[in-house]
Amino acid sequence: MACGPMDDDLAVLAEARSWLAEGARVALASVVETWGSAPRAAGAHLAIRADSVFTGSVSGGCVEGDVIADRLSVTTIPHFHFMRLHASTNDGREDV
Repeated sequence: MACGPMDDDLAVLAEARSWLAEGARVALASVVETWGSAPRAAGAHLAIRADSVFTGSVSGGCVEGDVIADRLSVTTIPHFHFMRLHASTNDGREDV
């Protein structure tokens, strides 16, 4: 049986849950909407531990660094923040 993107995204959520059970602080980034030829579909996840360990992908690698840095800067929990990322531009970021 082949593993597809949905299996990968469920694995990211399972890993995040495991980290939480171990007492780690975890941030979760999710793709909520795409347009054009986006590298990842809506529903893709990236989980980031407070010690910078991460799993998953929200862009296929082109904006992960910005997302990880943004999530690591969060000091309040729970914290919800929307970022509009444009994978086709150099800066790629617009806070919403």
